[in-house]
Amino acid sequence: MTIGNLRLYDIFRTDLHLPDAKAMELVNAMDEHYERKSFAKTDHLATKTELTAAKSELKEDIGKVRAELKEDISKVRVELKEDISKVRSELKQDISNVRSELKEEISKVRVELKVEMKDTENRLMKHMHSVTIIQYILLIGSIAALLRYAGILK
Repeated sequence: MTIGNLRLYDIFRTDLHLPDAKAMELVNAMDEHYERKSFAKTDHLATKTELTAAKSELKEDIGKVRAELKEDISKVRVELKEDISKVRSELKQDISNVRSELKEEISKVRVELKVEMKDTENRLMKHMHSVTIIQYILLIGSIAALLRYAGILK
């Protein structure tokens, strides 16, 4: 019997006026109860061996997951590189197509501008001839008016 049990036994016997046998029975029942509770608490605790096994198992699982992730990342990298390469070649083709279309458009615009410039030049020349003819007519009219005023023409 421990010191704590002796003190309980003494309290039951002297303070609570229990017979010796009953006080001893009560102390033993309490001791058994607390021992069972203590064992139940420690029964659920893992041993060092179990912890070591769980640790190594977790390390293995982490290693497997790490390897799988590395493999997945490697695959994704390859796929991304392929996708980037495809997009790059598509963009180059699109740029080439746009460049050739723009060259054609610029060429068409140049031809149209040359035609329009030639038409504008022709119209300008026609107007200049018309102005020259009008100037000659005005000059002849002015000379005729001067000759009439001078009395040479009637």
